[in-house]
Amino acid sequence: MSGKSGNGAVSIALPTHDRVAFLTQAVASVVRQTYTHWDLIIVDDGSADGTSSYLAGLDDPRIRAIERPHTGNIASLRNEAIQMATGDFIAFLDSDDEWWPRKLELQVDALGRHPECGWSYCGCQLIDEVGEAIPQVPPEPWRPISGSILEALLTTRVLVPTPTVIVRRALLEQVGGFDERLHLAEDFDLWIRLADRSPVLALTEQLVNIRMLPGSASRTGAPGYEAAARVYAKTGRATRDRAVRAICRDQYARHMIACARQCSIHGRMWRATAALAAVAGHGAINKAWWGELLRVIGRPVVPRSLRRRFLQWRQSRSPV
Repeated sequence: MSGKSGNGAVSIALPTHDRVAFLTQAVASVVRQTYTHWDLIIVDDGSADGTSSYLAGLDDPRIRAIERPHTGNIASLRNEAIQMATGDFIAFLDSDDEWWPRKLELQVDALGRHPECGWSYCGCQLIDEVGEAIPQVPPEPWRPISGSILEALLTTRVLVPTPTVIVRRALLEQVGGFDERLHLAEDFDLWIRLADRSPVLALTEQLVNIRMLPGSASRTGAPGYEAAARVYAKTGRATRDRAVRAICRDQYARHMIACARQCSIHGRMWRATAALAAVAGHGAINKAWWGELLRVIGRPVVPRSLRRRFLQWRQSRSPV
């Protein structure tokens, strides 16, 4: 299919930092797209691994490269690419991931048939460092959910990986792009704002390879849980919907408790205590909250008499 006969141009935002080996594959996956009416904006975050030489050698007029001093702020890098975008649609790709050849074609065509939807996401395949498929064994099978997905997003019943998303530029401008104050979970925050404003179109096909590298686990460790908690707190403050506010309050507590668990596992007891204290009024009746607090105060560094007094206090205050 020729992009010239499609439903509009697609501008692709691709931030990168010291990933030149994977970046070449990511760019190649864009060039292989059956939908050809696109432009690719690569924002290099001060790489020192030969990325600059690779970018200088690109001769496709649809590819633009911007080199910036290192900041580590992926939200600002994506926003810079969005500001340079000229397409009717904006798509996102990370420098260690890859698109399947019909990714843009299928999503642009689908959105053309569903003008009521302002954005779309699709299925993905996890791959390892050398590109081998990783079997996905989630607690529940991935389910594509179309329409209004705000509640499903907030309760994590639907997952939206960044490289699977394409959004109408007009909608993205309405919600304001990525929040540059967030250094993790900035994509989750944006999907919430998009879902609050527009229904989404989910494609069942796997159209993206997402590479799982050793550093990827940091998003599910203490920093990732704490970042997601900040997003819930932000969403709860911004909404007037009581049901959404209640979900955000509950999820904020759950994620801070998970943050405390990760901190205590790694011996960061003061940080674990601070995380639990932040949700003392939210999750004090939650067994998980008490369990994590006991994990913290049960360490040998706490005098046994103090632990005993706390347990007595807990018994007297327990709602059960």
